[in-house]
Amino acid sequence: SWHEATAYCNALSDLAGLDHCYECVGNGETVRCGPSDAFAALNECPGFRLPTEAEWEYAARAGTTTVTYAGDPEVFFESCEASAVLNTIAWWCNNSDRRTHTVGTKHPNDFGLYDMHGNVWEWCNDWYDVYTSIPVTDPVGPTNGSDRVVRGGSFESVAGNTRAALRTWAEPDRRDNGVGFRPVRSIVH
Repeated sequence: SWHEATAYCNALSDLAGLDHCYECVGNGETVRCGPSDAFAALNECPGFRLPTEAEWEYAARAGTTTVTYAGDPEVFFESCEASAVLNTIAWWCNNSDRRTHTVGTKHPNDFGLYDMHGNVWEWCNDWYDVYTSIPVTDPVGPTNGSDRVVRGGSFESVAGNTRAALRTWAEPDRRDNGVGFRPVRSIVH
C-alpha cells in the first residue's frame, strides 16, 4: 500500500541516520502515514520519500520528449502486440507472462534507471487530481484527496499505459502485486 511504502521510506531513513519524511502510526498492513510536519515542503526533507509525480515523470523521460525514453512504440495504444520499442525496456502485457520480473533485466534510460515503464505501477507522493490549465513548474499536487497517483504501467498494461505521460490513481490502502514504489531523496543544501 502507499502507507506501507512510505513507512518503508522512513525505515530507509532510519538506516541512513536521516530525518523521516512521513509521520506514521501503526505497523504492517495497518500502518497509516502522512507527510511530516517538520518540513515546509516535501523536497526539504533530507530522508527517503516517494517522488512527486513531476519528479517521477522527469526521471522516466530522462531528457526525452517521446512516449517512452526509448522512443514512440509502433503499436496501437490499446495493443498487446509485440513492440520493438517496448520489448527492450518494459515488462508489459506482450512479454511478461502476466507476472513481475527482476528489476534491471531490460535496458535503462539515459539516467541509468530501469523499469520506469511496465513491470509494476509506482506509487507517487501526490494525491490525484485533474491537471489545471495553468502552467506550473515542479508541481507537488494537492494537499489532500482520496487517491494517490501511480505511474509507469505494469506487467499487465497495454502499450498506451506504459507511456511516460500516463497518470492514474489508486486508493492509498490498495495492496496489489502490480503496484510498487521507488524511494528517492532530495538534494538538500
